Formats: sequence, C-alpha cells, structure tokens
Amino acid sequence: MKNIFVILFLLISTASFSQQILKHNPYSVFPIGQELVSNGDFEDGGTDWFDVVETTFTGGEAVCEIVTAFRYCFRQNIAIQNNHTYRVTFDITNYTSGNFKVGLGDKDVGTYTPSLSGNGNYSYDLTPTTATFEVAAIGFSVFEGNFDNISVKEIF
Repeated sequence: MKNIFVILFLLISTASFSQQILKHNPYSVFPIGQELVSNGDFEDGGTDWFDVVETTFTGGEAVCEIVTAFRYCFRQNIAIQNNHTYRVTFDITNYTSGNFKVGLGDKDVGTYTPSLSGNGNYSYDLTPTTATFEVAAIGFSVFEGNFDNISVKEIF
C-alpha cells in the first residue's frame, strides 16, 4: 500500500511540475488559438495599426525611430480577455539603440515583456489583467529598430 501511495504521489508531483515548466516555456505543447493580429507581417504597411507617429513601414517591416521616451511604435485593437494567457511573438532586426517592450494593453496599465534591446526572435506568454484590449510596442527610451511578424495567440 505504501508503494502505491509513493508512486501516485510522484506521478502527481511530476505532472504538476511539468505543467508549470511548460506554461513558462515559449515552445510548450499547450494548444494555441487563432491569430488575433491583422497585418502582423506589415506586408500592407501600416494598415490596421495606429499611433504610428514615429514609425514608417517599408519592406514588410515597421521601422521605429522613437526620439521621445515612452512613445508607441504602433498599436492595434485586438480581441483579448483578462486573465487569459496569450503567446506574443515578434522579430527585431536592424536594432541600433534603446529599449523597448511589447505587450497587451495600454502603456500605463498593460502587461508587457521586460525591457528588451537587440535583434532577435522573441516569444513571451503574457496574461493581461486590465480592461484595455490591444497589442502595442513601446520605446521606453530613444529607440531605433525594425519590428516584423507580430503575433498574438491565446494559449488554452
């Protein structure tokens, strides 16, 4: 009887631990919902995006040149729900300087990535807790770099 209890405890503990690891792993096997962003590859320029004052669109990328800190590169209204988890992925190319964040919600009360810098392919699982429903990129200092392939999908 003791052996059965120990084996059952180990199986339950291992399953719980594995779920916690997978939840924070951007390459997890959790089911993913449909794409929520329109024109995330910027092939149609700035179509579907707003607050693009310091951003131009060329070659299928959003070229951000933020000269005043805490400004939007771009944002888009999307259908998200509070306390649901979403996988946010994007690429940065031609990075020159500064820090940026990408996230869900308003820049004052949204759920964002940590402050980032540099070229790369980024993936974060974010759980918004505010009632603002948008995806946005913000330069948190003077920032220069190109965004591409913005994607937001719910994780089930």
